[in-house]
Amino acid sequence: MLEAQLKQLAYTDGLTKIYNRMYFMERSQEQLEQAIQLNKPLSLFLFDIDFFKKINDHYGHHAGDAAICHVVELCKKSLQPEYIFGRYGGEEFVVCLPDTNILETRKIAEKIREEIAKTPLHLNEKFINITASFGVTEIRENSDTLHILLEQADKALYMSKENGRNSVHLAINDSFIIPVE
Repeated sequence: MLEAQLKQLAYTDGLTKIYNRMYFMERSQEQLEQAIQLNKPLSLFLFDIDFFKKINDHYGHHAGDAAICHVVELCKKSLQPEYIFGRYGGEEFVVCLPDTNILETRKIAEKIREEIAKTPLHLNEKFINITASFGVTEIRENSDTLHILLEQADKALYMSKENGRNSVHLAINDSFIIPVE
């Protein structure tokens, strides 16, 4: 029982109970190597909660924690068991989608974005509206490392933030990032 508890602590984020960054990276690297070897698609998206600091500053850190858990629960509803879902840091999350191309992943990210935007957090008789910004990428010839995929998704996420937040952008190649309409 102690061994199982230690394993859970090593692999999961204490607040959300989804994978922690280290374990996400390990599992996703395995999936990436397998996708390359078998010539299969693999996509990844990063997202974070918009204006998260304002939630913490206005409602307190307990509300920030509740917002993070709320977003995680909403995401779980749209993610298949084979997807790798992890907390990347603070209010930033990452999902690796084996056997899934960028267009399918775009639909999943957009569904999650819409669900977050339409489902406020109910906390202490208050409703807190939350939105999130997303960056989506997929494996390509020049993106055969997890580090490169994460950089591409991060660039697309940055474009989502720069263009008003609460949106999904796709990293199609190194210099071309498009919004999802």
